[in-house]
Amino acid sequence: MSDLSNITIVCECLPYHDWMSFASWYSLNKRLPDSKVSLECRHCHLFSWARRLGVPVKSPAPGFRIAPTVIAARDFDGDFSTSSSKSDVQTCFVDYSEGCGNFVVGDWINNGKVPFLNAVKRFGTGSLTVNEMAILNVWEQCHNLYLHAGGQ
Repeated sequence: MSDLSNITIVCECLPYHDWMSFASWYSLNKRLPDSKVSLECRHCHLFSWARRLGVPVKSPAPGFRIAPTVIAARDFDGDFSTSSSKSDVQTCFVDYSEGCGNFVVGDWINNGKVPFLNAVKRFGTGSLTVNEMAILNVWEQCHNLYLHAGGQ
């Protein structure tokens, strides 16, 4: 993979993939504004925020593919690797599927809530990694837009 002109967030038709993919899209839009970002999700009634913000929702698409748990935590420096949120290895792409501070993915996937509001205060610990802090900051920044764009 040599460019990030097309990035696809690969989702399933699950309520928690709605807010996860929104945070991923938001971070990509901020850190890689020249990239065309789309969602891959077949036959899904969720993701109303995507339609309101003009983000294409389609079947498998070409380009760089990421999970909805991946955030563009910092500017792209040519490294396509993805770091864990639990790591201090600073790459552009960070995956929080292992958790983020006191945020545990398994506790949030079926509760119908969104973790964005006051994320640093709610999920911060005394020993956050730089990647965890970056994710929690993105969540706080995207909260209002998510609500205004029709998120849950």
